[in-house]
Amino acid sequence: MSAPALDPSTPITLVSREGVEFTVTLGALRVSGVLSRLFASADARDFEEQRTRTVRLRDVSTAIVRKIVEYCEYRQTYEGSNKAPPPFEIAGEDAIELLMTANFLDV
Repeated sequence: MSAPALDPSTPITLVSREGVEFTVTLGALRVSGVLSRLFASADARDFEEQRTRTVRLRDVSTAIVRKIVEYCEYRQTYEGSNKAPPPFEIAGEDAIELLMTANFLDV
């Protein structure tokens, strides 16, 4: 028997390498192909992340996890809107690490 699908309002915790926790809804995290597949897959029910609803991003700094969460929430807010969204600001010094993390998470 497969695990029941999680509701989009299910809270998921992302943990940075410094141990700072960010709680975001599964609906917002669907922007990430990796996280979306992890929590949608019945085959993943044996993974600690699906059982605990916590994803440890051991190689990602707090600033970058924060920005990923902000972007996921930004996309969820403006997706399907008829209005142009405001610009999503990225600090130049964070651009490379943010790009690498977004690529890893398939954002």
